[in-house]
Amino acid sequence: MRAARVAAPLPALRKDFIVDPYQVYQARAWGADAILLIAAALEKEQMIELEEIAHKLGMAVLLELHDKSELTKCQGMQTRLWGVNNRNLRTFDVSLNHTIELLPYLADKIVVTESGLFHDSDIRYMQQHGVNTFLIGESLMRSDNIPEALQKLVHA
Repeated sequence: MRAARVAAPLPALRKDFIVDPYQVYQARAWGADAILLIAAALEKEQMIELEEIAHKLGMAVLLELHDKSELTKCQGMQTRLWGVNNRNLRTFDVSLNHTIELLPYLADKIVVTESGLFHDSDIRYMQQHGVNTFLIGESLMRSDNIPEALQKLVHA
């Protein structure tokens, strides 16, 4: 995290399994601007507690959902950043339609589509549905030339 802060002036997300308040304080101490809270890994009370600590520390929260069943559990969260992970946690299959299917329930949120974004056509598909925020990891990490891979994703 510290190396990321030095390497780029962009906001830094601690993309980790945050399950304890200590990790939130640690993330802030390391220079994180935001943390990821994964609904599938936390109870509602934990999410609310961790979000509250993050906000008190001046950090943003990206709340990650995997399916419609997690929506009720996430009610009451203050963050407007709601990510939809397109990877099925049980089968590990990836479908961009996970994000599309949840859009009607996230009308007042900033939707971040996560996983499965490998081509510029994936980005355009999301944009056609009004999704303009992306968390891209695997496709860039598999590349031997990350700047070139990113260029191909965003500038077809």
